[in-house]
Amino acid sequence: MKNQQVIRPVLIVGGSLVGMTTALFLGRQGIPALVVEKHAAPSTHPRASGFNPRSIEIYSSAGLEPAIRAAEPGLFRGSGVLRVETLAGKEITWYTHSIYEPIDDVSPVMGSIIPQKLLEPILIERAKALGAEVRYNTELVNVAQSADAVQAVLKDRETGEEQTIHARYLVAADGFQSPTRKALDIPFSGYGILSNHVSIFFHADLSAALRGRRFTLCYVDNAQIQGVLGIVDESAKYAAFVITLRPEEKVEDYDAQRCIEAVRAAIGLPELEVELEAILHWVIASQLADRYQQGRIFLAGDAAHVVPPVGGLGANTGIADAHNLAWKLALVLKGQAAPELLASYEMERRPVAKQAGEVAFAGYVERMAPHLAAQAPEVTPIEPFSLLLGYHYHSKALIEEPESAHKLNDDPHHPSAAPGTRAPHIVLERAGQKISTLDLFTGHFVLLTAKDGKAWQQAAQQVTQLTGLQIESHCIGKSGDVQDPQERFLSTYGISASGAVIVRPDGFIAWRSRALVPEPEKMLKQVFAQLLGRRIEP
Repeated sequence: MKNQQVIRPVLIVGGSLVGMTTALFLGRQGIPALVVEKHAAPSTHPRASGFNPRSIEIYSSAGLEPAIRAAEPGLFRGSGVLRVETLAGKEITWYTHSIYEPIDDVSPVMGSIIPQKLLEPILIERAKALGAEVRYNTELVNVAQSADAVQAVLKDRETGEEQTIHARYLVAADGFQSPTRKALDIPFSGYGILSNHVSIFFHADLSAALRGRRFTLCYVDNAQIQGVLGIVDESAKYAAFVITLRPEEKVEDYDAQRCIEAVRAAIGLPELEVELEAILHWVIASQLADRYQQGRIFLAGDAAHVVPPVGGLGANTGIADAHNLAWKLALVLKGQAAPELLASYEMERRPVAKQAGEVAFAGYVERMAPHLAAQAPEVTPIEPFSLLLGYHYHSKALIEEPESAHKLNDDPHHPSAAPGTRAPHIVLERAGQKISTLDLFTGHFVLLTAKDGKAWQQAAQQVTQLTGLQIESHCIGKSGDVQDPQERFLSTYGISASGAVIVRPDGFIAWRSRALVPEPEKMLKQVFAQLLGRRIEP
């Protein structure tokens, strides 16, 4: 069998949500990735279906929000989460009546309940258009690395043919059981597997049981069955019911007839006609990789962290992983940043996943596993948007300010705009059209100034000439290229009319100067030298 060698900039193992998001954002930076996926095709089952505002902001920066809105099921847009004895019977409580509502003061977008099976094709199409190659039925069978490259042996699962790929970097987005993580012998710490579940995908007319209610998730709790129900499509005739197995139960206990009986018990209609589509087994776990990087190999998504599904933090955390890592890999591959920049990926993303896991585990115990209450850590109450939009990075890929050096979260309703936080949303105007500050962040470094900031813009041009780095500049105010009709820019971003802010390609603030300094060019050279991990000189 012939073993061909091909050199790639980035190999991504795992072609689901996180892998394709990584490929998409690498493509936007001009880096074509090879994505390999062991399954024969994208999943046709809904899987994740709650994408928070930050994830939609990320996809919106790539121009994907219109496609997402067109594909999401409108019937349950803005719906809530409740607990019942049965869907047709007694309501116990509503946890929330609407999980995603407009939040104009903190974000220009709202979250989406688009099922993963409808989101992934959008990502795949755009990633391919940006240069990604996607191979299905292909698995990683061996991996090694040297100082200069990763050597990965890929196997075509249909033909058995093997090919050795040499890549500058490898991103392992290959899931909870990540063969890559196991091959690297990276410990996976935490609570481990918490419970076993059976997902039943079925067709049935649920309109009578729904009684006009709209929900994203419905917890079912009665003497016969416990689980979670989700409606999948507009017709209210296709749904998924997730059963939590009792300790004495086995997956094998749930044959077709048992699953039909379980659905009827959950709906509360003993004679309901049920047509099964699929029965899947999966687990809920809570674990975190001890490290996200080993040489030229990076873990992302479930390969790096497994989060209980309560609160919808798992997939969303993985999407932000991909967004954070892609621009850093791209700058290093282009020679614009030193490889040391890549260490900031773990420094920034692992604490976010740790916090998300703790919050999700506490929610899981409360809603699904009260018998584990003794194991639940004490979690400091945190406002939801501070968790979703306010996480605070700490690394050498930003210039920290002393007063925020140890903060874990920011309050998006009252943002600090400190380096390490997501650049705040405010409403601006450009060419007579309302836009958000977030619309200015499209994948490059951005310099924001006000009316007395021309010297900063000239300094940024010098840095671009010396580094080849693309730095977009915007003057915000009456005389600028972007107007500030509410006059909120200076106060929100914490600068004077002569100050400046640098926003990273992922929309996080890298540095700010509250006012003009005597030598702005020298200052920006020093700033970018730290951000990029390299010397900047003529």
